[in-house]
Amino acid sequence: MRKKKAPQKSRIWPCPKCRKSCRFDESNPFRPFCSERCKNFDTANWATESYRIAGPATDPQQDLEFAAKDPSASGQDDSEPGS
Repeated sequence: MRKKKAPQKSRIWPCPKCRKSCRFDESNPFRPFCSERCKNFDTANWATESYRIAGPATDPQQDLEFAAKDPSASGQDDSEPGS
């Protein structure tokens, strides 16, 4: 005789956008958001740079110059394998 698995309790989570309570499980395809609208609104804010990561402002030209001088800055290693 097999034991039945107990159903998992869904976590109730506040939507990061509108703060409405919503399920945080597989039944909510928009998690952690409550709806497609809130999810799309958040994506649009990132795309339009309304949200920003805190930190000092950098000059894009300086970033390019640094990357040109230091190959390791781009994450690529020009050294030969085994050297």
